[in-house]
Amino acid sequence: MPLALSTALVASAVSFSAVSVPAWAQTQQSEYRFAIPAGPLEDALSAYGSQVKASISYEPGLSRGRTSPGVQGVFSAQAALDRLLQGTGLQAVAHGSASYTLLAQDSSDTALQLGATTVDGLSDTLGNVSEGSRSYTVGQVSVGKAPQSIKETPQAVSVMTRQRLQDQQLTTLGKTLQQTTGITEFQGSMTSAVYLSRGFEVTNFRLDGGATLRHAAWMEMDTAIYDHVEVLRGADGLFAGAGEPGGTVNLVRKRPTATPQASVMLSAGSWDNYRQELDVSGPLAFDGRLRGRLVAVNQDRNSFIDYAGAKRKLVYGVLEADLDDATTLYGGMTHDNLRGSDQDYGLPRYATGEDLKLPRSTYLAGATDVRYLTNNTYFLHVDRQLSDAWTLSLDTQYNRQREYRNDYNFNGAVDPQTGGGVFAEGGTQHFPKTEKAIDVSLKGTFEWFGLEHGLTAGWNWTDSKGRDDTASSGDVVVDDIFNFDPKDYPSNKGRSSPFGYLTQNTKTDGVYGALRLQLAEPLHWFIGGSLNNYHYSYDNLTYATGKSTPNKVEDTRVFLPYSGLTYDLTPEWTAYTSVAEIYKSQSDRYTGPPGGGTSLDPITGRNYELGIKGELLGGRLNTYAAVYYTQRNGSALRDPRYPYSSNSTTGTSCCYTDDGEVVSKGLDFEVSGELAERLEATFGYTYNHNENKVSGAAYNSLTPRHLAKLFATYQLPGVLSQLKVGGGVTAQSASYVSGSALLRDANGGLTGDSVDYRFSQAGYALWNAFAHYQLDEHWSVAGNLDNLFDKHYYSTVGYSDYGNFYGTPRNFTVSLRGEF
Repeated sequence: MPLALSTALVASAVSFSAVSVPAWAQTQQSEYRFAIPAGPLEDALSAYGSQVKASISYEPGLSRGRTSPGVQGVFSAQAALDRLLQGTGLQAVAHGSASYTLLAQDSSDTALQLGATTVDGLSDTLGNVSEGSRSYTVGQVSVGKAPQSIKETPQAVSVMTRQRLQDQQLTTLGKTLQQTTGITEFQGSMTSAVYLSRGFEVTNFRLDGGATLRHAAWMEMDTAIYDHVEVLRGADGLFAGAGEPGGTVNLVRKRPTATPQASVMLSAGSWDNYRQELDVSGPLAFDGRLRGRLVAVNQDRNSFIDYAGAKRKLVYGVLEADLDDATTLYGGMTHDNLRGSDQDYGLPRYATGEDLKLPRSTYLAGATDVRYLTNNTYFLHVDRQLSDAWTLSLDTQYNRQREYRNDYNFNGAVDPQTGGGVFAEGGTQHFPKTEKAIDVSLKGTFEWFGLEHGLTAGWNWTDSKGRDDTASSGDVVVDDIFNFDPKDYPSNKGRSSPFGYLTQNTKTDGVYGALRLQLAEPLHWFIGGSLNNYHYSYDNLTYATGKSTPNKVEDTRVFLPYSGLTYDLTPEWTAYTSVAEIYKSQSDRYTGPPGGGTSLDPITGRNYELGIKGELLGGRLNTYAAVYYTQRNGSALRDPRYPYSSNSTTGTSCCYTDDGEVVSKGLDFEVSGELAERLEATFGYTYNHNENKVSGAAYNSLTPRHLAKLFATYQLPGVLSQLKVGGGVTAQSASYVSGSALLRDANGGLTGDSVDYRFSQAGYALWNAFAHYQLDEHWSVAGNLDNLFDKHYYSTVGYSDYGNFYGTPRNFTVSLRGEF
């Protein structure tokens, strides 16, 4: 399939200039590819009329002195005309499908009201809602299964559009989340991290709004294949099921387009970072009823860290077919191969907690340490239009992941007199994983008592299997961290002895339903819930003993209710409130005494949110402000009456009590889209206070109290209209971890006595800059400069023995892009 699809799509790209758009695609999809530059309005209208064969009439002198921002990308004829008139003070009145009259915006009460960046196609399709719009916001999101506007969603939602990803060179999901409002990163290794929102981990990830997936390598996912990324903050028990109340990430794939298009991107950056992208899309056969798309990525890069680098080869292919007038099917695959180095545990500190002040280029790993990761994802989605108001959808996903590591895990607090104390275990690991998911949903609207209501209902099922095969080559000791040489630690290949394996299997199934009831003209009530079953199994075998003790745990008939209200204050502003339930299993934590206790009850709680949302300037600008309060009850706490123990054969640990109570509260604010003519921006601010009510300390001190993120671009007017400039800043208050550290004696040695300590990273700001120049109709060049002032900081602060990661120094990327 990938070879056949690639051949067909490359052939489509080669013949691009000679292909005429099929009549079916023109009449049904009404999409054209425009490349009209900013400039005098008369010139822009002339180019537009010639391309779409439209007649545009207006009074003499009406266009004199007016300039158009131009339009580039794929739009309907009407949407493109809306963009050309943006900021001109004029509006178009349509007379049939190919004739317009221009009027001043206040000259006719019945004139068409224009939404210049509202792109046709923001209706029931999941993909391509942001591609070509040049906007930092979208008209709708699908994180709640049924497409609806951001304003109608009674929780805080941020969107990273295709234009934002492209402008800021956000090529991985990890980089994207680092720039998303309210999200902070907690790095676990050079290639893995978790993301925090409101003090909790974000544990729910979906593709195209389907079932929640657990085991994909999310941080490293390449964004070249996605139209946009949606991030919902707060508990999402309705559609995501069990998990932390941090939020949900929904990645929406690019879909084939109704008209031919192709793009190529070449970039080069700091530390020999070279990347190439190809994106080809368009109709293939049957008068446009069969369409296809191919995205290919090749990247070879080094790092600011010595010996570190990675190579990526990615291919994404998708076919979309209109089987009949009511049925659309799309399916495809992604092959992603990544080979690179890794540094598992980061850097240590002195045993006293003091910073080692090592160079940012320090690579605490073996020179030949390597990590191979291959992801093959297959998907199939079917939409069946049952009527004008109802759609039945089937979404299936299959992910097969293979990971291999050959490395050393260095950790250990450093003796301030000798530089010793760091040690490592060398070995190899194989991690084969598979994940299958099915989601069937029915969504639509109906009338009742003269008002319109909506319903989304469905069933989902997932089956996740993973295995960890481990081999060990023994322990090594670092005599002096300041004279560490990665070349002293050879490859473990052929020197490791099999140690054992751990298998994990998680199966879930459940039903969900959500009603959107219109109680009055401006008032909507969202009510729903999900009923889920969870099945967990673990099996750990050590080859030396030959013993294997499988362990199985079930949580069945778990019901998670949800309720929300929205009230339309005006056509532009909506007030909302919502309550969502929290559920997380703790079946792997046991009460005392050791060997005689029972597993803890699940964590439960609620997420409360109250806010206001605005959809302004015809949808070109979205904003919201929200206050939230999250309470988690029953969190596991260590039981001081018993010693800690871990059972590797069952995957459980002891001993705990379930007296923990965690509270997180704060404020979210965001404004995103067109702030002014030619100015696209996103500004987000988050305040968070989280607390463990039992200890009185912060529950998650790596979540800063204050977090602000800004990125903006401005298209210059007039003769400089080919130039777009921009930049931004990410600023946060201090973060820290708490632990214990040893005291020094009078001679600078260690006394053996310990004291509580905070390892802190002071607040900081990272600035970046951006410039883009349109060379001609097809080609453009752009430059990005990140960490403009070369701030020296820890992106993640850890403990004395491990977990400290330096942030990336100042770096640049230059890219050349062609669009055809």
